[in-house]
Amino acid sequence: MIKVEKSKISWAKSIVFSLLLLSLIIGYVYIHFRFISDSSFGLKKIVPSQIQETIDSVVERTPVIVGVQVVKVDLQKNVRYILYTSIKDPAVKKVYSNFILDNITVEVPVFTKNKVQNERMLAVINHEYICYPFVDTVSYELAPAMAKYITTVCSTTIPVESGKFSGFIAVFLSREPTDTEKDLIRIESILMSQRAYEAIK
Repeated sequence: MIKVEKSKISWAKSIVFSLLLLSLIIGYVYIHFRFISDSSFGLKKIVPSQIQETIDSVVERTPVIVGVQVVKVDLQKNVRYILYTSIKDPAVKKVYSNFILDNITVEVPVFTKNKVQNERMLAVINHEYICYPFVDTVSYELAPAMAKYITTVCSTTIPVESGKFSGFIAVFLSREPTDTEKDLIRIESILMSQRAYEAIK
């Protein structure tokens, strides 16, 4: 009788353990597909390595550039998705990585209640190349610690071809660029935009 009861208890424990394990697996899968893989900050590795290398090269060889982001925009859902981020400074990478880990469930809207930010987004959608203070961006609101390293952001639409819009290239700068630097960054941004469009169109 005792052996039978012990067998039942052992069987019950096995069932409970299996259910807990199954729950954990289902929970992980749900979180991954609902949040991490579809989050603005869950970095999606869909940008081909050749394009990543092109972007990394621009970041490495341009002193004023802190980093570059390729951002896909879904206007119907009013959500922007970061597809790729290139940062050369280890200190900035650390701040950014911590931010990603802390905000994997955050979805960043394209348009917000901030009129100035919305006007800038409309300018980008209308294929204007614009530079503006980092402290006036959604990125600053979500990761203010980055302001220690970034003062200015310049944005270029993806693609640069008029009549189409899939997202934008955001170039983060350590200081306000000179007119010459601004023109050079614009040229580099156009080239990155053309390459990035191949990945997100």
